[in-house]
Amino acid sequence: MTFLPEAYTKITSVAEFQHSIVAGGFVRDSVMGGPIKDLDVFIPCNDQADFMRKIQVLRDAGVIQISDEPLTDQYDFNIEFVGKFDAKDGDLDIDLCGVRHYGCANSFPSKVLDTFHYDIDQGYSTGAYPIVTTNQQRDINSRTATLARIGHPNTILSSARKFDRLKEKYPDLTFNCALRIESRYEGGGIFGQWAEAIPYN
Repeated sequence: MTFLPEAYTKITSVAEFQHSIVAGGFVRDSVMGGPIKDLDVFIPCNDQADFMRKIQVLRDAGVIQISDEPLTDQYDFNIEFVGKFDAKDGDLDIDLCGVRHYGCANSFPSKVLDTFHYDIDQGYSTGAYPIVTTNQQRDINSRTATLARIGHPNTILSSARKFDRLKEKYPDLTFNCALRIESRYEGGGIFGQWAEAIPYN
């Protein structure tokens, strides 16, 4: 028995994808009992060229349907992401997300979770069961969505969109979204600033 849909098994049956994980919304919504929109599969890659090569390998394997062109707008300001493709397996929508990763396979889930803005999203799975972080469990238990990080200030808009999606799906959530923006580099300006969430109390 597996926690994840058959599509994940199909993807990881291709050797290049055996270290891919499912993280974010699918895990959150499965644990919380909310409606599931899609499956986000995160794929470790050296760079964009490696991601494109892996997508072609998966496309050639024919295990799922993959769009012809990558999406270009969601991760523009996150240097860890190297690309994203839409895919389908029957009626299930799948997002194939390439993440830059040079470390060992065991450290990949932490790398992915560190890119998520809200603690309530910080869970993942590799098949048999969900792996829920302490911060995610706290948010689930308290019906809270805690803003954990932003990164580059230009990603604040994507975080706001995430806020809207969570609020629509879970209207009973309380949001802890205190934020400060501080300069990190000499010269100031938008490229010399970093957005940080104020720690949850």
